[in-house]
Amino acid sequence: MMLWRPALRSAFPHAARISRKKVHAPLNFLRAFRNRIAHHEPIFSRHLKKDYQSVLEITSWIAPYKRDWIVAHSRVPEVLATPPASVGLKF
Repeated sequence: MMLWRPALRSAFPHAARISRKKVHAPLNFLRAFRNRIAHHEPIFSRHLKKDYQSVLEITSWIAPYKRDWIVAHSRVPEVLATPPASVGLKF
């Protein structure tokens, strides 16, 4: 407990009233999601819009300007809005 309180405030400086319990689930999700992608496991059956929003939320806890950068440069919303059978979609 003594380690977590000061470390959480430093690690997530833009999160309001963050607790270890509140951080655990989203970070554990992010770790597992990243591992699925890195190991080329299928993610198509997931709620990818929700997953993307979770990534943005976690990023905003650390550095809101990075979240804004991701939103400005990410193609995730465009890809998710494209029907699967669309021609010309480049990854």
